[in-house]
Amino acid sequence: MCDVCNLDNENWKFKCGDRPLEGAKLYCVYVGKVAKLNLCRIHSIELFALGEIRFLRKYMKLAVDLNGNKKKYTFGQSSGDFGF
Repeated sequence: MCDVCNLDNENWKFKCGDRPLEGAKLYCVYVGKVAKLNLCRIHSIELFALGEIRFLRKYMKLAVDLNGNKKKYTFGQSSGDFGF
Protein backbone atom coordinates (compact mmCIF):
# COMPACT_ATOMS: atom_id res chain seq x y z
CA MET A 1 0.00 0.00 0.00
CA CYS A 2 1.19 3.53 -0.75
CA ASP A 3 2.56 5.07 2.46
CA VAL A 4 0.95 8.46 1.81
CA CYS A 5 -2.42 7.01 0.80
CA ASN A 6 -2.35 4.75 3.84
CA LEU A 7 -1.90 7.69 6.21
CA ASP A 8 -4.63 9.70 4.45
CA ASN A 9 -7.00 6.68 4.34
CA GLU A 10 -7.22 6.83 0.54
CA ASN A 11 -7.71 3.88 -1.80
CA TRP A 12 -4.55 3.91 -3.93
CA LYS A 13 -5.78 1.05 -6.14
CA PHE A 14 -8.77 3.17 -7.14
CA LYS A 15 -6.54 6.13 -8.04
CA CYS A 16 -3.82 4.21 -9.90
CA GLY A 17 -5.41 0.98 -11.03
CA ASP A 18 -3.22 -2.10 -11.17
CA ARG A 19 0.08 -0.27 -11.47
CA PRO A 20 2.67 -1.50 -9.00
CA LEU A 21 3.99 0.67 -6.21
CA GLU A 22 7.20 2.53 -6.81
CA GLY A 23 10.04 2.61 -4.33
CA ALA A 24 11.26 6.08 -3.39
CA LYS A 25 14.22 7.10 -1.28
CA LEU A 26 14.41 10.25 0.80
CA TYR A 27 17.92 11.41 1.62
CA CYS A 28 17.21 14.51 3.74
CA VAL A 29 15.07 12.89 6.45
CA TYR A 30 17.56 11.00 8.62
CA VAL A 31 21.17 11.90 9.32
CA GLY A 32 23.41 9.25 7.74
CA LYS A 33 20.51 7.03 6.66
CA VAL A 34 18.07 6.76 3.79
CA ALA A 35 14.29 6.58 4.24
CA LYS A 36 12.56 4.18 1.86
CA LEU A 37 8.93 4.73 0.90
CA ASN A 38 6.41 2.83 -1.19
CA LEU A 39 4.46 5.30 -3.29
CA CYS A 40 1.69 5.04 -5.85
CA ARG A 41 2.32 6.56 -9.26
CA ILE A 42 0.56 9.84 -8.42
CA HIS A 43 2.54 10.46 -5.23
CA SER A 44 5.77 9.36 -6.90
CA ILE A 45 5.32 11.99 -9.62
CA GLU A 46 4.39 14.55 -7.00
CA LEU A 47 7.56 13.80 -5.01
CA PHE A 48 9.62 14.28 -8.16
CA ALA A 49 7.90 17.55 -9.03
CA LEU A 50 7.96 19.09 -5.54
CA GLY A 51 11.18 17.73 -4.11
CA GLU A 52 11.64 16.13 -0.70
CA ILE A 53 11.19 19.15 1.55
CA ARG A 54 8.04 20.56 -0.08
CA PHE A 55 6.58 17.05 -0.42
CA LEU A 56 6.99 16.46 3.32
CA ARG A 57 5.55 19.90 4.10
CA LYS A 58 2.48 19.04 2.04
CA TYR A 59 2.06 15.63 3.69
CA MET A 60 2.71 16.41 7.35
CA LYS A 61 1.22 13.09 8.46
CA LEU A 62 3.98 11.34 6.54
CA ALA A 63 6.64 13.59 8.09
CA VAL A 64 5.33 12.82 11.59
CA ASP A 65 5.17 9.09 10.80
CA LEU A 66 8.74 9.16 9.45
CA ASN A 67 9.86 10.77 12.71
CA GLY A 68 7.98 8.30 14.91
CA ASN A 69 8.69 5.04 13.04
CA LYS A 70 12.34 5.10 12.03
CA LYS A 71 12.62 1.30 11.92
CA LYS A 72 9.77 1.05 9.41
CA TYR A 73 11.36 3.46 6.93
CA THR A 74 15.12 3.21 7.51
CA PHE A 75 17.06 1.67 4.66
CA GLY A 76 20.80 1.11 5.01
CA GLN A 77 23.52 3.69 5.31
CA SER A 78 23.81 6.81 3.25
CA SER A 79 27.19 7.16 1.64
CA GLY A 80 28.44 10.71 1.59
CA ASP A 81 30.42 10.27 -1.61
CA PHE A 82 27.62 8.53 -3.54
CA GLY A 83 30.09 6.02 -4.96
CA PHE A 84 32.14 8.47 -7.02
